[in-house]
Amino acid sequence: MDLRIGDHVRVLRTRVHVHPGVIVGILPRRVRVEFPHGGYGNSPYIEDFYPDKLEKEPSA
Repeated sequence: MDLRIGDHVRVLRTRVHVHPGVIVGILPRRVRVEFPHGGYGNSPYIEDFYPDKLEKEPSA
């Protein structure tokens, strides 16, 4: 899958619903995703994922 900085993605989780986020960095084997309203108190947070755990949001 061709992932780029700025892409809107969803994280595929087995037990949790999908979280929408934006790619903010490409690391050697992982992708850094920022969740604008995903943290405690609706604050943004950043987490790294393997690319196969991400799915691109359909473009609007």
